[in-house]
Amino acid sequence: MSAVALYRRSLDNFLDTIAIVRRRFAVRPARYPEIPWLVWVAAWLLLAIAVGFSLDSAAGRMRGEWAPGFVHFTDFFTDFGLGGWYLIPAALCLVAANLTDWRRLSRETRLLVYNWT
Repeated sequence: MSAVALYRRSLDNFLDTIAIVRRRFAVRPARYPEIPWLVWVAAWLLLAIAVGFSLDSAAGRMRGEWAPGFVHFTDFFTDFGLGGWYLIPAALCLVAANLTDWRRLSRETRLLVYNWT
């Protein structure tokens, strides 16, 4: 399959998705209850930042006193938490979903692929 065909399929899938979303919101607009979620998000975010700052400086000062095995263990989780382990598979799933020819799939296969992506 050529690059132009892949581009065309990707663009068609994107435009189909946008059309479905527009039709859905035109028929039934989203109505959500009034929840002051922004206040809760801000409070939890400030709490997490405060705890992170207080623990980070203490851990940094104590790092020289740790056993080499524990330093290696914490370095592994620092590198693990930087994000590559979940960003790359998520991007691959997005590419696979975008390049799937949804119109050619049967209903059962479409449901299976839809649930997978």
